[in-house]
Amino acid sequence: MADEKEVTITNTHVPDKLYGYGLQVRQMLYELLNCGIDSVVSVEKFDDVGVENGNEKIAIQTKSALSDRNPVSDRAVDLWKTLYNWLIALKEGELPLDSTIFTLVINVNKSGNIVTWLNQVCDEKESEEVYQKIRDVFTGEDGKYIEQSDSINHYIVSFLTEENKKYALCIRMDAIMN
Repeated sequence: MADEKEVTITNTHVPDKLYGYGLQVRQMLYELLNCGIDSVVSVEKFDDVGVENGNEKIAIQTKSALSDRNPVSDRAVDLWKTLYNWLIALKEGELPLDSTIFTLVINVNKSGNIVTWLNQVCDEKESEEVYQKIRDVFTGEDGKYIEQSDSINHYIVSFLTEENKKYALCIRMDAIMN
């Protein structure tokens, strides 16, 4: 019985989850007010918020934090899960390789090197350079992957495999702080 966690009213509430969903709705309304008449805006269809205009798609992830935690730090599960999901959506053809805009909306004034680097990419050459920077963060001098926490290993390894590189290079991000 000593291993069981005591349940109290304070640890049964999940205000951060509700707040996070509220950010999705707020972002969806913002996109509806600013999109073209022929656009379709969705919540939880192909991303937290999605905008479709013809062949172009805008995949929008919203990230929130009600504490000091940084959801977009270089080793944040939230960041790596987002990058992995975008990578898989590209790989499976759910998002078009050459006409998807990736947007990360963050409700706190937080960032990390990887988000900053991906936000500055403007062309293929810069995308290659940033991919190499990310690779350098997670590999040793011998070029081998340096194990991270179990919660992000799979996501990072998938992002860095040669098989997925062409998809990873398509992820150029607009990071917006709200």
